[in-house]
Amino acid sequence: MIRTVIRYAVCLAVLSFSGCGAEPKEKQPAAPSYPPLPLERLTVLWDSATTYDVVFNELPISASQQNLGDIQQSLTYIASDAPQIDPDCTPVGHVWFQAGPNRGEEADLYFSAGCVYYLWYENGRPAYANALTEAGVVFYNNILRQAQQAQPQ
Repeated sequence: MIRTVIRYAVCLAVLSFSGCGAEPKEKQPAAPSYPPLPLERLTVLWDSATTYDVVFNELPISASQQNLGDIQQSLTYIASDAPQIDPDCTPVGHVWFQAGPNRGEEADLYFSAGCVYYLWYENGRPAYANALTEAGVVFYNNILRQAQQAQPQ
């Protein structure tokens, strides 16, 4: 009798841990991953960028810089590490760095809870991703706060 009870308890434990009879979980799509933008490309921007522009998708604002020192400051907002990409996040804006007539980089800007990164494009497709530095988070928070303060009440 005790052996039967023990066998029954072991079988119950095995069944509860194995998930038998449980509803199958929906398969989540795998989050894409991208390497960081190559350092050589960032170096070209650092050395010879002529403009930096950002346009926000839902706000009636944009930002632009043409001074190399200011653009270099904006480049410090790009972390060297690749972020964890969340496929549910949506970009808040789009950025362009231009270095001469034929050189440049463009990216979607993701800036919301759990999504703080640039997703860089190559040939019209996402190819690289970089997290934002803490200074970048402060910079974009300031821009967004100023935009909210400028909105009519």
